[in-house]
Amino acid sequence: TPGVLSSVDNLFASNYAGWSRFRIKRWPGVLKSVGTSSQAFRRVLSLKLANYPDTVFANFTKTILPQYQNLSHTLIFINSYFNYVRLRNFMDAEDYDFEELSEYSSHGDAMRAKMFLKEGRTKMVLYSARRWFFHNDGKEGTDVKPLAGVERVVFYDLPDDPQAYKDIAGWISPTNSANHETSTQEDGLAKQTLRQKTRKGRKHDKAEDNEPNNAAPLKPTSQLADVEVNFTIWDRLKLERIVGSQRVEMLVKS
Repeated sequence: TPGVLSSVDNLFASNYAGWSRFRIKRWPGVLKSVGTSSQAFRRVLSLKLANYPDTVFANFTKTILPQYQNLSHTLIFINSYFNYVRLRNFMDAEDYDFEELSEYSSHGDAMRAKMFLKEGRTKMVLYSARRWFFHNDGKEGTDVKPLAGVERVVFYDLPDDPQAYKDIAGWISPTNSANHETSTQEDGLAKQTLRQKTRKGRKHDKAEDNEPNNAAPLKPTSQLADVEVNFTIWDRLKLERIVGSQRVEMLVKS
């Protein structure tokens, strides 16, 4: 990514004739174009680039994900497909109630995930960046409708394209925002069993296993924003394209 390449250039690259780098002087950001009622950006402490993937994964699975365990209509965006697979396997192993929307989802799987999201028959839907790019789910400039039923969006990591943030965060309508109505855990066990019976081809799918998730869930509170974004200092360039040049310094140093 540009952020990693910039760090490598500064630390290790050298040229006897010198080198130059060009960049846009000021990014306006896309926050003003997102119509949701609340957006929260949370910095994950990651001091070493080599530990960045593990730090983000540990923070998300231990701190953030349990807060959404009992909330339906939640979309989780993952930019890197490697992180997507890692998180999917973890949620499968822990028996989380979720569906998938990736570039590899079949038409039938995609239609089921969209229907379950709209009707609240699943708690969470994992959504990959390449799904947005290749399948035009509600992308600006296309005639494809946004995903229906999205009440809250969680960004596992930041998208490379700020337009992805603008589009996906914009899927939340004011009446469906997380602060407008909090979902409950009604019929959770029945929905979990239904999900296990309908999702095919997984090593961890067990229709007869109705035990709840072993992780201790955190009680949902009003502190959860409609859009929750996780970032590290290594995401500075991607963050700047979203929040703008004026806000980025304050966020990375907070």
